[in-house]
Amino acid sequence: MPPLKNLRQETFCLEYVKDHNGTRSFKAAGYQAKTENAIWVGAVQVLRSTKVKARIMELEAPAKRARQRTEAAIAEKAIIDRAWVVGRLVENVDRSMQAVAVLDKLGNKTGMYVYEGQVANRGLELIGKDIGMFVEKSPLDGLFAGANIQVNLYMPSKGQHAHGNGSAIDGNGQA
Repeated sequence: MPPLKNLRQETFCLEYVKDHNGTRSFKAAGYQAKTENAIWVGAVQVLRSTKVKARIMELEAPAKRARQRTEAAIAEKAIIDRAWVVGRLVENVDRSMQAVAVLDKLGNKTGMYVYEGQVANRGLELIGKDIGMFVEKSPLDGLFAGANIQVNLYMPSKGQHAHGNGSAIDGNGQA
C-alpha cells in the first residue's frame, strides 16, 4: 500500500507505530484541539479510519515478522538447549567410561577404548543435578534432629505484677 494521500493521516500513522500513543501522534500530525479530551477523541476518530488501520498494519508488518522470528529462535533455543546439553553429557559419559570405541577421522573404530574417570564422574554429577538428584544441604541440617527443647516462662501469680527488672511485687508493694 502506498503512503496515504492525506499527509496528516500518513504522519499520524508513522508516529503511531513508534509507541502506539494516539494523543502524541495526533499532535505530531498537526491536528489541533483545545482540550486533552478533544485530542484523545480526535485520535480515536483517526484510528477508526480503515485506511489508517490498514496503513498502520502495513508499517508494523516488518517489525512484527522480525519479532516473531526472534521469539521463535529464542523458543527453539530454550527447547533445544537443555536436551542438547544433557545429550552431550550422556555422550561424554559413555565415551569416558569406555562404552564407545575411539573413532579415526573416517569414522572407523580404532579398537581403542579410553577410560577417563574424572570426565565420567563430572558428567554424571551434572546429569544428576539436572534431574534433581543432588540437593544442596546446609551444614546445620539435622544438627537438632531429635533434640527436645524446653522453654520455661515466668508467669506472675494472681495479684502480682511483672516488672521490667524481672522481680514480682505483690499487691502490698512487697517483693
